[in-house]
Order: sequence, then structure tokens, then C-alpha cells
Amino acid sequence: MTPLWTRFLEAAKAQFSPGVYDTWIKPLRPTGSPDHAPFTLLAPNGFAADWINKQYAAQLAELLEAAAGAPVHFVVLADPSPPIPQFAAPALLPLRL
Repeated sequence: MTPLWTRFLEAAKAQFSPGVYDTWIKPLRPTGSPDHAPFTLLAPNGFAADWINKQYAAQLAELLEAAAGAPVHFVVLADPSPPIPQFAAPALLPLRL
């Protein structure tokens, strides 16, 4: 995690309610560098990307600018990589005959 992203997350955690932060902000994954526009933030899916763009883009811009010390041109996109399923291992029970 880069120092910029760490500063951004700390500021976002202080600005947003815990529910908003944990649901919409914390899952974002930065890619690339804010020095190379646009700085891309990957959301877990298309719905999340759309919601974040509509509801939180202005606040994210302010937080990123404060963390970077300069305006940051960014985009929030859906993560194109397929999610990795999180399955629990089945319980091993003794076989009764």
C-alpha cells in the first residue's frame, strides 16, 4: 500500500460513517499512479462503481487532493478480474457404515 493510499484511507475513515467506509470506500483498489492521469480506483463490481461515482466522487476528489497535495484526476471503474470465490472447506465427518 502506498503512502498516498494510506493517507487517503485514514482521512476517508474519519470523514465517512463506518457503514459507508466499510461498504463503499475500503473495498476500492488503486491501480497505477496518481502522477499518471487518470488514477484508477477499482470497485468490486459495476454497481459499486456506479454508486461511488454518483454519491461520493466529490468527496473522494477532495480526499485524494489532500492526500496527494495536488488535484488528482481519477476514475472509479468496476474491477475487470473475476472475483475469487470464498468457499468454506466442508467439514470432514467420520463415515458410519
